[in-house]
Amino acid sequence: MIVKKAVIILTIAVSMVFSGIAYIYAEGQQKMTILYKDGKKQVIYLDESSCNILTIDFSTQGMAADPRKQYTDTSKQYTDTRGNRVAVPCGKLAFADRVVAYNIGNPAPTDRRAMNPNSALGEPDYISEEDSYKRPVYPDVTLGCGGSITLEFTRVSLVDVQGPDLYIFETGPAVEPAMVEISKDGFNWINVGRVSGGKASLDIHNYVSPNDQFRFVRLTDLRSACGGNFPGADIDAVAAIGCITVQ
Repeated sequence: MIVKKAVIILTIAVSMVFSGIAYIYAEGQQKMTILYKDGKKQVIYLDESSCNILTIDFSTQGMAADPRKQYTDTSKQYTDTRGNRVAVPCGKLAFADRVVAYNIGNPAPTDRRAMNPNSALGEPDYISEEDSYKRPVYPDVTLGCGGSITLEFTRVSLVDVQGPDLYIFETGPAVEPAMVEISKDGFNWINVGRVSGGKASLDIHNYVSPNDQFRFVRLTDLRSACGGNFPGADIDAVAAIGCITVQ
């Protein structure tokens, strides 16, 4: 049975973390969003369907010990170059923020401004080709034909959640095919599929085990567009949609 979004208004009279009025939305069957009066949000992932909830305990003893069950929701929405809107629950923290390796393919891009791997770090900042040409370094990095880039999440871990878990912000009107791999340690890799065409998101559910946490992602161009001045995939940012903050 599909559970429609319900709104429960709770008046909380405790001298603890919670005070005033909180609005709780039971979304779908296994996700609950709490909106506080100061505008902050908190997402709680449930172990069972929300239909099975009998009581909600606001004491400290009732809070989940598993960090994947609770985190402060700093969700932000981003728009890629094809106009797709992407909600990222951990906001700016969810983006890969360290370059581990950059192996330029052959042929490589002709403009050296497109060969800075740091352009793939942090939130997406590509605006347009015209804007990029004005910059000393392009806001995206070109892999070159068959090239690859390995990135690390230092502030969050990538985890499996319902729906897409990983989003690749590639620039241009279409996603140039790239193989996507993830790793816990940067040495042992799991191939979780490819992004191509208009598809820039991946669901890692079928490739991982419950409670797995990953810190590394590797993108490898699949040699489908090796001509022109910018051969290979052009990467602006990589986001962990399924994310927990690193303790």
